[in-house]
Amino acid sequence: MEKALIPLFILCFLVSSSCAEISGAVGVNYGQLGNNLPTPSRSVELIKSLKAKRVKIYDANPEILKALKNTGLQVSIMVPNQLVKNISTNQTLANQWVHTNLVPFYPETLIRYLLVGNEMLSGTDNSSWFSIVPAMRKIKKALKIHGAHKVKVGTTLAMDVLQSSFPPSNGTFRSDISSSVMKPMLQFLNRTKSFLFLDVYPYFPWSSEPKTINLDYALFQSKNITITDPNTGLTYTNLFDQMVDSVIFAMKRVGYPDVRIFIAETGWPNGGDFDQIGANIYNAATYNRNVVKKFTAKPPVGTPARPGSVLPSFIFALYNENQKPGPGTERHFGLLHPHGKPVYEIDLSGETPLSEYKPLPVPENNTPYKGKIWCVAAKGANKTALGLALSYACSQGNKTCDPIQPRGYCRHPNSLIRHVSYAFSSYWAQFKKTGGSCYFDGLATQTIKDPSSCNLNDSTWGKSINRRVEELEEFTKLRDFLYSTLNFRTSGFRIRPLTVIAAAGPSHCQFSNLNSPLEPRTPTGKDLIGVLQNHPQLFHLAVADELKQLSDDRGHALNRMNLTAGSPDACLHSQISNKDIVKECEVLRNDALVSRIAQMKEKECQLAVEDIMYLLVFYKFSEIKVPLVPKLSHSIYNGRLEIRPSKDWELESIYSFDVLQIIRDHVAAVIGLRANSSVTDNWAITTIGRSALRRKYVSSILYGYFLKSALLRLQLEQCVALDSQDLPPRQRASIQHHGIKSLLFDRISSMRSESQNLGLNSQEKQPVEDLKCYVMGFDPETLQRCATLKSKEATNLIENHSRALFGDEETCSLEAEEVILTSFSSLKRLILEAVAFGSFLWDTEECVNTVYKLNEN
Repeated sequence: MEKALIPLFILCFLVSSSCAEISGAVGVNYGQLGNNLPTPSRSVELIKSLKAKRVKIYDANPEILKALKNTGLQVSIMVPNQLVKNISTNQTLANQWVHTNLVPFYPETLIRYLLVGNEMLSGTDNSSWFSIVPAMRKIKKALKIHGAHKVKVGTTLAMDVLQSSFPPSNGTFRSDISSSVMKPMLQFLNRTKSFLFLDVYPYFPWSSEPKTINLDYALFQSKNITITDPNTGLTYTNLFDQMVDSVIFAMKRVGYPDVRIFIAETGWPNGGDFDQIGANIYNAATYNRNVVKKFTAKPPVGTPARPGSVLPSFIFALYNENQKPGPGTERHFGLLHPHGKPVYEIDLSGETPLSEYKPLPVPENNTPYKGKIWCVAAKGANKTALGLALSYACSQGNKTCDPIQPRGYCRHPNSLIRHVSYAFSSYWAQFKKTGGSCYFDGLATQTIKDPSSCNLNDSTWGKSINRRVEELEEFTKLRDFLYSTLNFRTSGFRIRPLTVIAAAGPSHCQFSNLNSPLEPRTPTGKDLIGVLQNHPQLFHLAVADELKQLSDDRGHALNRMNLTAGSPDACLHSQISNKDIVKECEVLRNDALVSRIAQMKEKECQLAVEDIMYLLVFYKFSEIKVPLVPKLSHSIYNGRLEIRPSKDWELESIYSFDVLQIIRDHVAAVIGLRANSSVTDNWAITTIGRSALRRKYVSSILYGYFLKSALLRLQLEQCVALDSQDLPPRQRASIQHHGIKSLLFDRISSMRSESQNLGLNSQEKQPVEDLKCYVMGFDPETLQRCATLKSKEATNLIENHSRALFGDEETCSLEAEEVILTSFSSLKRLILEAVAFGSFLWDTEECVNTVYKLNEN
């Protein structure tokens, strides 16, 4: 027996840093999205009481890592998503992150896994997808520099990375990530002997199709229910194995069949909203006990595609976290209540027989709830916070709060709680099908009791809400049909719905549905809105086609105008004495008519192009999942402006680290709050004049435009200066011909493309010059050139957008609101949006100008 153990020990030593690393020991995910959670030291005691062997946190919280010192628990830490893009291009930043967040605790704290981002491939910001693997490489290099050789690097993936998943042998990664992201990622994991960290939740596919998938099959309880893969003959007795094997076959399809899998998250909700089927203590305990039994089986059972393989794992989650956004299930995955009492008994070591656990409460929601549900203000909710939430719900458009406005049929009783409850229910009725939840940062709760009466005509408040729901029914059916016809990725597993702001009623293609201040003025703009809403994948093709048509139309009109000669003005003053003069004047009058028609056509084309540019800017915001702030007249309630959610991270994620620091300084200076202010400071209340706020917003748009201009100029000069010496003579001569100091501003884009085609990469040659220092060295002419909008269309666009957002200076709908009460957080949101607007506008000008020659400013 002892001799047999020697080869096993050697194998463990060769494959990994320790046998424990590939053991079936079960860990737990320690999330911190709660305001009532125990201290880190108490939490570590509770983790030990569950007999967990590992713990995963979603950052590198120093208090938690300190509490985990010398506990023997293996630890997984994480680089936050918002840092991944910057780390992917900056080895120094990767080194700093490891030095700050790992080195002070390692190796006393057994940090074994470092995850770069969390489910990033489930997001819509596809530009960040391609940063994941480069960031993983840089983090791995940083670990080597600091001597942390045993730490495995990876990233977590949800099941929506799959394009096809049934039967398991058909498992295929999504086409948009298969070759570009997954293949290099698996290559890295295979080379470093790391794991593919996978989040597997059978609850989500079952709850979305409870009539198709048997509940016992999802809970590891099926005795007679099996599924056989027709392509492989493999037989499945539970949904978990089926899901894992679909990923294994997808890896095999791209050439990496042997990369090990680590279950980063799995679990079942112990509670949820009224309309969330199967979320109860009985099912949660049954699933987690059975999956732990599978993970800890000796010998390991693996999956049908990998029999006998070990599946290291983390159960989700340690606590019910009361501040997790989304539907109720998101706050009910915990093994423990926040005070530390178990939600149900469980032993993560797998040593306790299932028969020794106490009986569980009988489940009452394993079938869909068919009654009516309302979303109302939670009992005991803070009234100040409710006021902010009311402003947010009412700012979403679609006449959400019209009935509770003055003269509205639900204005009375005039109570904050009743108004909030009406707004919550109205909002939720509109958006629950597209991911909207009855949560509002913990201020809302569901009820199945019809709320009390609320208006002067004695009609019940519940009936008024039901009427709103009926109004939405037709639109909801149409919207669901559109979703089913578009490429809406669910992969049959954990569904992550896209939140779409859309109005009720038959006119679903109106611009107000996009929740943007400015409405289109031309048929071209209105047509493109329909494309953007119903077929977004065709939007850019439609834009290019419209721009080409507008360019041709304007060209034809101008050509006709140029063919005209003379002026009819002389005819107006001459004494017409003969037929020749009369005839000549008639010709000239016809020429003048042609000229006027051409001018009108040019104006029409300009307006259409401005609509297109605005939609392109809007599209850029939608890519980072940031809605434009709606008209302030729709965002102010009882004299107070609140913009929620803040979207700070999304708005800051589009910049590199050095540019972000400049922008943060600008925001702090504009709103009068220091850059590193606390959460309390951000929610402090201030006042500002409407006109002053508009000026700050417009100036910030221009600042964003200027920064984009200056940054691209800097990058171009660095590319040329740093790399021209190493190029072949012909290419070097080409660059030297253009020169550095004499570069014209309007040649930057083409030169930048040329530099990229030549393979220039200044970051590998020497440190990049600081943008702030670079701008400080501008002479007045260069400063003026970078700060000036290049086109009249851009100038008009900024003016029209700001007028629509803040109201016209002379005839403004906010005349009674000259002084606005708001929070620093809302001001920050506005200024960050404005800076991003300017940056996107620069990109839009470049894009449009390649097809349609814009009017120079």
